[in-house]
Amino acid sequence: MPLSPCSVQTNTVEQFLSYFLIHLRSSISNEPPVRGNINHGGGISHTALNIMEEQQTRALKMIQYAVKFSTAIQDGTSYQAMPSSSQLWTSFPFCRALTFIIERGTSTIVLKMFCIPVTPEAGQITILADTAVVDATPSAKTWKDLPNFDDLPMFKNMKGCAWEVWGKDDQLGTINLLTDEVVKKAAAEEIITGTTVSLNWPLQFPSKPLFGRKSPEVNMILKSPRVVRDDEIHINTQSGTQWDGLRHFGLQEHGVFYNNTPQDAMESGIVPIHDPLAIDPALAHIGIQNWANHGICGRGVLLDIVRYYSGELDGTGSPGLTELPYDPWTTHGLTVAELEACAEKQGVKFRQGDILILRVGFIRKYQNATQEARDALAARPETFAGIEQSEDMKRFLWNNHFAAIASDQPALERWPTGEGTPHMHQTLLGLWGMPIGEMFDVEQLSQVCAKMGRYTFFFSSWPLAIIGGCASPPNAAAYF
Repeated sequence: MPLSPCSVQTNTVEQFLSYFLIHLRSSISNEPPVRGNINHGGGISHTALNIMEEQQTRALKMIQYAVKFSTAIQDGTSYQAMPSSSQLWTSFPFCRALTFIIERGTSTIVLKMFCIPVTPEAGQITILADTAVVDATPSAKTWKDLPNFDDLPMFKNMKGCAWEVWGKDDQLGTINLLTDEVVKKAAAEEIITGTTVSLNWPLQFPSKPLFGRKSPEVNMILKSPRVVRDDEIHINTQSGTQWDGLRHFGLQEHGVFYNNTPQDAMESGIVPIHDPLAIDPALAHIGIQNWANHGICGRGVLLDIVRYYSGELDGTGSPGLTELPYDPWTTHGLTVAELEACAEKQGVKFRQGDILILRVGFIRKYQNATQEARDALAARPETFAGIEQSEDMKRFLWNNHFAAIASDQPALERWPTGEGTPHMHQTLLGLWGMPIGEMFDVEQLSQVCAKMGRYTFFFSSWPLAIIGGCASPPNAAAYF
């Protein structure tokens, strides 16, 4: 039974393919096709996987393999992929041969699937699934007219819940703000000289991780007698430079993570994943692989609090001033007034989708400390300078609509919070879905920004695609 053309908002072959297979199953079972948008973020949608029978699931894998080359598709070009008959017999037993033809135009992706059925008329070619057409233009979602912090609804006794802003099934949080246009504009305006700066501390730093986390283990393997080497690495994804993901820190009083995801709905321990094309949706839900698939890319803004207090930003101080009005290794809260004053001195005006990065001075002090002092830091209760826990700070971060926030210190926020003071992690991760970056190495970034006289740049980060992961090294860089 041929399918009528369908149209959905999507911009990847993978998303289109998922929708196409929903219609394919509908044609086989004579059920009406499922309507609606494909899950954002690429890959095979859970919606498609959930409704596939065993045979169709195997077929989905075959078709996915057949379009692995999708990134090479040029506008107006057709491609064919015909799996072997032995593969088809075991994976799609009611067919003798399949041909996939993908045609990509400037605004559409067309996938035609032709089937030779196993019938006495074996030579007769019939169309199992007719042309399916998808709007391949980027999503029109621009996130205009976002509510102010004070207009966000409550979640029980917690103010400022943004779940309804992004949608009940959302798994990206504020990364939604990094639209195609936001990324394109940032790249066009910020990449001028081609200068690049890594924002990643070496994997083995700090030498003794904080919060009781395990030190990274790097096993360098010589595969003699060949001139070949391997590495085996065992790390806690939060031992050094990191993104805190949506599974890291939830709403402590209520036992849920972002978008009302219950703690007891998540597996723990070593979870084997045998088939990357048939992953349990519950295992992947709000995992950091969603950010890895999307990318955290856009305009980065450095607020160099250290240079602000040194007087370098207005010429009243001198480079290398070591004294600050606070000790980065002791409890101290940075206020909204301080952040805004620093931005003004730097000539920075925030805009929606910015990735905010703070230089508080933690790594600078670590680099200048003795090994004895570094070891002592890990042995004592954690105390750090960071953003204060206040309604004003929440209002500042939300109303500027930052896509993410990062810092050079291990907790982003003032640590400890103080008795009776809720963690900012609960609001940022649990209520907003905002990535929290910690221990970003911004020392070279600070130098480049000061030299160039600009504190904005193109920021790029691609976390590890850890299915169901709660955190990841950021693999972050700044481009000027």
